[in-house]
Amino acid sequence: MRQKIGTRLLSLFLTAICVIGLIPTSAFAASSGSTPSEITLKKSDYFLDTDGSKTYNSPSFDMPLYLHIINMNVGGETKVGFCAEHGKQLGNTLIGKKWGNPEPVTNSFIKMMIGYYYCMTDTKYQTDAYKEKWGGALWTDQNMIRYHNAWIQALCWRALGQGAAIPSDAEGQKVAIAKELMYIANAKNGTSYSDIYTDKYGTTTFYQKGEKVLDNTDCWPDVDVTLYHYIGGNATSPDGKKHYTNDNTQAIMVATPSIPTLGNYQITVKKVDSSNPTKGLAGAEFSLEMVGSDDPKFPMTGVTGQGGTLTFKDLKAGTYQVTETKAPEDYQIDNPGPYTVTLPTNGQKTVTVTATDTPITIASGSIRKVDKDRPTMGLAGATIRITGIDNNFKYEGQTVAGGALTDVPWDTMPVGSYVAEEIGAPEGYILPSPHEKKEFYWDKKNEVKLVFENDSKVKVQLLKKDESNNPLPGCLFTVIKNGQTLFSAVTDAAGTITVPNVTEGTYWFVEKDAPEGYVVNSEPVTAYVSAADIQGNKTVTVEATNHRKPGLEIVKIDSVTKEPVANCTFDIRSIDGTYHETLTTDGAGRIFLENMTPGSYEVKETAVPKGYNLNPEKQTVELTAGGTFTLTFENVPKTDFTLFKHDSNNHPIAGVTFEISKKGGQSLGHFTTDGQGKLTVPNLEPGIYVAVETDCPDDYILDKTPHEFQVNAGVTNVGIDVVNLKKPEITVKKVDSIVGGGVEGAKFEIFYAGTGGTGSPAGTYESLGTKYTDANGIIHLDHLKEGWYRFTEVEAPEGYQLDEPSTQEIYLKGDDNAELTFKDTPLSAIIVMKKDGVNGKALPGATFQLRYLGGTSGTGGTVIGEKVTDQNGVCSWTGLKAGTYIVEEVKPAPGYNIVEGPKTVYISGKAQDVITVSFDNSPDGTLLIKKVDAKNPTKVLAGAKFRVQYTNGTLLGNDNGIFTTDENGQITIAGLEPEKTIIVTEIEAPAGYIIDGQAQTIDIKSGKVVSITFKNAPKGELVIEKTDAATGKLLSGAEFIIRKSDGTEVGADGNIHNNLTIESGTLSSDSHFVTGGDGRIIIKGLTPGNYTITEVKAPDGYLIGKNASRTIQITAGDTQTITFANPSTCSLLIKKVCSINTDKMLEGAVFDVRYADGSVVGDSNGVYETGVDGTILITGLEANKAIIVTETKAPDGFAIDTKPQTITTIAGKTVQLTFANAPYGKLVIEKRDAQTNELLPGAEFRVTTAAGCEVGQNGVIGDTTLTSNGIFRTGADGKITISNLRPGNYIITEIKAPDGYLIDDPTRNVTVTSGDTQTIVFKNHSTCSLLIKKVCTENPDKMLEGAVFDVRYADGTVVGDSNGVFTTGADGTILITGLEANKAIVVTETKAPDGFAIDTTPQTITTQAGKVVQLTFANAPYGKIIIEKRDSKTNELLPGAEFRVTTAAGCEVGQNGVIGDTKLTSNGIFTTGADGKITITNVRPGSYIITEIKAPDGYLIDDPTRTITVTSGDTQTIVFKDTKPGGLIIEKRDSVTKVPLAGATFKVTTSDGRFVAQDGGATSIFAVYDKQNNVVDKFQTNENGIGSSKKLPLGIYTVKEVQAPANYGLNPTVFTADIEFAGQVVKLNVTDPVITAGVSIKKTGYAQTMNNNIMRWTVSGVRNDSTTSLQSFYWRDTLPTDAVRLTRLVTGTYSTTQTYKVTFTTNLNSQWRTAYDNLSTAKNYTLDMSSAALGLASNEYVTQFMLSFGIVPAGFHQLTNATVDAQTLYALTNGYKFTNKADVGGLLGGNWVQSIARWTTSIYSHYVPAKPAAPKSPKLPRTGY
Repeated sequence: MRQKIGTRLLSLFLTAICVIGLIPTSAFAASSGSTPSEITLKKSDYFLDTDGSKTYNSPSFDMPLYLHIINMNVGGETKVGFCAEHGKQLGNTLIGKKWGNPEPVTNSFIKMMIGYYYCMTDTKYQTDAYKEKWGGALWTDQNMIRYHNAWIQALCWRALGQGAAIPSDAEGQKVAIAKELMYIANAKNGTSYSDIYTDKYGTTTFYQKGEKVLDNTDCWPDVDVTLYHYIGGNATSPDGKKHYTNDNTQAIMVATPSIPTLGNYQITVKKVDSSNPTKGLAGAEFSLEMVGSDDPKFPMTGVTGQGGTLTFKDLKAGTYQVTETKAPEDYQIDNPGPYTVTLPTNGQKTVTVTATDTPITIASGSIRKVDKDRPTMGLAGATIRITGIDNNFKYEGQTVAGGALTDVPWDTMPVGSYVAEEIGAPEGYILPSPHEKKEFYWDKKNEVKLVFENDSKVKVQLLKKDESNNPLPGCLFTVIKNGQTLFSAVTDAAGTITVPNVTEGTYWFVEKDAPEGYVVNSEPVTAYVSAADIQGNKTVTVEATNHRKPGLEIVKIDSVTKEPVANCTFDIRSIDGTYHETLTTDGAGRIFLENMTPGSYEVKETAVPKGYNLNPEKQTVELTAGGTFTLTFENVPKTDFTLFKHDSNNHPIAGVTFEISKKGGQSLGHFTTDGQGKLTVPNLEPGIYVAVETDCPDDYILDKTPHEFQVNAGVTNVGIDVVNLKKPEITVKKVDSIVGGGVEGAKFEIFYAGTGGTGSPAGTYESLGTKYTDANGIIHLDHLKEGWYRFTEVEAPEGYQLDEPSTQEIYLKGDDNAELTFKDTPLSAIIVMKKDGVNGKALPGATFQLRYLGGTSGTGGTVIGEKVTDQNGVCSWTGLKAGTYIVEEVKPAPGYNIVEGPKTVYISGKAQDVITVSFDNSPDGTLLIKKVDAKNPTKVLAGAKFRVQYTNGTLLGNDNGIFTTDENGQITIAGLEPEKTIIVTEIEAPAGYIIDGQAQTIDIKSGKVVSITFKNAPKGELVIEKTDAATGKLLSGAEFIIRKSDGTEVGADGNIHNNLTIESGTLSSDSHFVTGGDGRIIIKGLTPGNYTITEVKAPDGYLIGKNASRTIQITAGDTQTITFANPSTCSLLIKKVCSINTDKMLEGAVFDVRYADGSVVGDSNGVYETGVDGTILITGLEANKAIIVTETKAPDGFAIDTKPQTITTIAGKTVQLTFANAPYGKLVIEKRDAQTNELLPGAEFRVTTAAGCEVGQNGVIGDTTLTSNGIFRTGADGKITISNLRPGNYIITEIKAPDGYLIDDPTRNVTVTSGDTQTIVFKNHSTCSLLIKKVCTENPDKMLEGAVFDVRYADGTVVGDSNGVFTTGADGTILITGLEANKAIVVTETKAPDGFAIDTTPQTITTQAGKVVQLTFANAPYGKIIIEKRDSKTNELLPGAEFRVTTAAGCEVGQNGVIGDTKLTSNGIFTTGADGKITITNVRPGSYIITEIKAPDGYLIDDPTRTITVTSGDTQTIVFKDTKPGGLIIEKRDSVTKVPLAGATFKVTTSDGRFVAQDGGATSIFAVYDKQNNVVDKFQTNENGIGSSKKLPLGIYTVKEVQAPANYGLNPTVFTADIEFAGQVVKLNVTDPVITAGVSIKKTGYAQTMNNNIMRWTVSGVRNDSTTSLQSFYWRDTLPTDAVRLTRLVTGTYSTTQTYKVTFTTNLNSQWRTAYDNLSTAKNYTLDMSSAALGLASNEYVTQFMLSFGIVPAGFHQLTNATVDAQTLYALTNGYKFTNKADVGGLLGGNWVQSIARWTTSIYSHYVPAKPAAPKSPKLPRTGY
């Protein structure tokens, strides 16, 4: 809290410092008075800071500084002083002591700071310059003043050489001011500011605050500072701790500021509305002449402003005449004048002249009275009252025929606000309560239209409805009575027509027209109004229903599909020939006709679409009102034939051509299948057709088989499928018998032997030629004919020998794609096998070199050749001669690295010698580099450049290791060597960002992608704005230089570097930034840091401003905007302000501007008007010229400032003039009764100025009557209002009191300021009276009539003419007047008002001359008790019950006799009378006990004793009920077998909860509860299943089973038993269901899923199948944690609305913990069950979770399935299986009822566990490998 308060105070303190720096100068008079030789201490208050201390520390001093303010008595004036000797003493002990030996202080810094302090703390020392800029703002907060005082005190000490010295240069002084300010800010606010240039408090830095103080010294008053030394001698503080001497006591400095001069004389003209004098009028034109003057400035003219005032200023003393020359718009002049005014008048410098004008009426008003139900019906005879709200206008009048109010005096009504109120209704109509009131404003220019509505007492109302019973508007009726048409009307939105103010008789409603779509009713509706209806003010209501016109729907459908058929044409005609239409069905096969005329119609189909046969059926329909009738027509479709051509795999074949013919008949043409393999022949007639294939694509075998199909009538589609077989093809493979790879160059001869069937060739084979196997060992033949083929290998490839069989035969038929394989054995060969070193997969694309060494060993060798591994990872050399060979991998497969060196192989030279050599490769790694925005990591950055290299310095890529991020902000580098470390360094950041120079390293992993991310912080943005200093207009062409903190220029060579961009403005060749057409320079991409912006060239016509160089700080991602303002060259700025609030700029002031030689300025004849900002800026003026500016028209509501002002233009400068206008003032005098505060008419006052000049000598002022010579009389409203008063002091003297009153305080002074309304209240006492008031003690606002008092003087003399007896009237008061003054009067109450207790205490009071004295007596009202005795069943009132009534203390009530209307038997015992009641009146307030001591005959006492509290004036009614006795028997049986059941327990309660004890009060052994439906008996069935209650009072009871026998369920039925007569036994049969128990749950999920994948199970069918409720109901899921980790749960919803929770266990904690609670079964929740969401440890995961529901009813079941999501583990092998278990259960009788569901899932995975390292292979015996 301390810091908050300190912050707020310091904020005020610093805000004020912002205010002090912006002020121009004005002239001051000479210093006031001479310097006194001695001064004395008035007060030296130390004050505690918010932290409780009264000191603070400043680094400028070596000891603490005290917080205090010193007040000195300087020549009788209190002034603030400042200490001059830091470290010496001062305190209030020295109050009155003297300081002397004055010496002047010449230090200009001290004079400036003290002058600044005086200016900010006292308005009389404020300069015009300060007021001009800041409106006279003062420091008003005391803490703010104290902190400022301490701040300035410290600076003064430093200026005197005490503490750190104040520098002599201006810049140093700014720094000192700012730093001292920062020190007190830190000390008092707990902050730690350290940099005055960058640290901000609010919106500006400390330096800028100090700068504003020092740069505006012309705003502070000039002061003479004098230093006084202590000369008061020795003194000791009261506590004896401080001793003061002339040597150890502070010297004090005080200052004498100059005081501003006063202005000249002025005349204020006030123009008001004659009908409403409180309303000032703008726009009245006046002229002012000075009598006998030849001054050329006269006549002066002006126009009244918004408040109706106009002020002529800077006038000399003399006599003037004011003349109104033009009235405001819509007004006429009452008296143009001239009004003669003498200046000064009674010493006043300002005189106000008030003139009235009368408004011209150009508008009219209208007030009408209408019927509420029929607003067009005007009503005569309504009485309307109009009352002025802001005026005294009153009017009452009655409406005439047509409902208009015709005699309202609109022309003479004052302009103002009014309320119109209906106070009397027309005959037959109801006057609303409360009365209807309407407010309006009458300005005589705008129309006023008011309408009042009345509801008639008796009326007839017709309600028109449709068939759905909804109101039907828009029905036209004629209303008739006695054959006479009354009117025609249309039903309204509520379907009603109302006939108002009806008389007895029959009213006919004849329907003339109905809304569109409805049938007009031909029968009229009648309503009879009887005499009784008239007498009872009833509304007679009748109803009528309209039916819709019928509709006809024609539906056309396909007879087979029943689908709608469009474009069928129908002919529809009426039987009577009045209707005929031909229409066509729409896309839905439908024609719908609305609003048909009822009657018979005939419908016939005339045209059908292609593919259908015409339906010749004709249908007839009868259309009746309110119905929609449907006719359905069916069409038999023609048949479409579709042929589907496909291959044996059901793939469609396009381009197959068929000829379609009718069997034995004509061809229908050739048809070709489309891209879907289909052809269609539409609209076939019934018959048999043949389709024959005539052409097919080259890949297929033509099928010439004829295909027959039949078309039957009514069948819409017929189709057949035809299959084409592909021409056969065959692949011959030649493979190496050792490694299985293809062998190139094997020569085969191919033979064909025709289509002899699959058993043997037909005929001899014919050679088709020879072919060689390709590089893959393949020969492929396609588009073959069907038949036998023979393939014979005739020549093995080089290095291979033929293997058997060398010949193979095969039969090829359609669709065959055969394959034959031939093997050859390599001769003397080396075979290389290449595989992935990680997963063992064969690797194609690896290049190997074979070198021959000769002999059995050696090095180097002859290169035999290079080969590349095929798709099987194999390459080989055959036919090698004996010797030693070296096999070396010279190029790895793409994406791999060589990891094995050369291997040596020895070949024996034998044909069968084949050696296989295996090589492994490690897959390459991949590096992913990401570049993102540091502030918004979701934003990726393109264009960032990186250098990438291995740790050994090897650069990657083809560009010296340089890579650039793409549009996704990424770089991907593949093919990197595994297990090597990469260094990545950013060498260039994206445009607009700061480089991240920190290199990152990362290790490459074999076969994996590793990634690193670099983040760039965005550079800053700078916006420079150049504006016109006067108008704020943005300027182009200004030039700036921008330097970094190290002095380097931005754009030094005329170019932009480092990714900077210029979005507005330009950069010149000389490194100057130039503002563009929008007056701005926008530079993006600046590196964070400090920048100095210096303006080096202003725009043409402008000068560089004071602060041409500014420093700002750019931070990452920051936009800094800085504005430079330039004054234009040679301009004049005219400001118009309010004289009492110079911050308020005034629009609409008109000025005449001309040079001193009389020539006008500008193109508008020298006339200029201030805009909305209250200024005029005139540019392009001649330099060094004197200009005279004269105000010719003031703003509305202000007095004109007519004194011309002269100023000389300065080249390159904007000079400024300020004109101030003063608003007028007003005086309101109120006369009130001193006791009642009631406003009093008839009091007379004289009003004069302070100099004795009488006000109002020139005529009527305001809205009161001027009697003579400044004498005014209060009007009927008790007020006097005097408008258009000049500011000044006035004396108001009451010279006559209202009749019956004395003048109390006759004379008062008041000061009226400009624009001010002063209200002054005079109060009068009546002459020597006594007011007696009689009130109720419980409600003092309630006045009591009929109290009688004895009134007499203290000597016993009675008062008045009635022997001293006075009685309070209807208002509860007695006013006795004409009493003797200063006499004691004794008043005694002798009789209280009826129903109240008398207040017998006398009261004494003394009369006072001219006063009304008052006494108040209060009476307490009595109370009443009513006791009622009722039958508990019938509620019948019962006589003969006896009660005893006592007070709470036991005193019996009523011992003194009969009270109320009952018979008092004895000792407070009362008996209910025939009405069943006892009434006891005149009961004193308090608590009473009422006890029933005897019930009426035949009844039992229910509740014998009750206590009530009676309060003053209160009636308490208390009801006792008694019951007759009765009984109840219950039988209990099995609900199925009907066997009697023992052991059932029942509770029996009365329907209203009452209980009457059995046998006259004997208590049952079972529970008996109170009347709030609690238990009155409890019993148990016996072995026969029968149980009976005790005897019960008569009444209605409810019976409910509360405990069932074992294995049975409760019967939920609540039975009612009504015992109606004594001795009655009510029998109830109750059955119980046998309880069954069961629960169910179902679990399903994926049958197979992949490793490292999402697994989902569905939980459904959760249900309580029991016939009773279960406790602790749950369903639970046990997770297979060997395979999955839980991620999410979707809960599902359930049939019974209740709450539940989700709990879980983990592998580390078997205790159930709550994950989610208070879940609703009605909502389906998606819950995050991951370890992170549940806050689990890093190696902790969920093993089980459970939904716990508590108690659930029978049949509780799941509505929406639940789902469980988990993530399968990565290290799961293919075929791995895991099982999830779900179970459900609940408690029944302490035993669990449970059910379990399981689901097993298998894994599909490529994961292979890493094998243990294999033992090294033995070396080859001959090669050494």
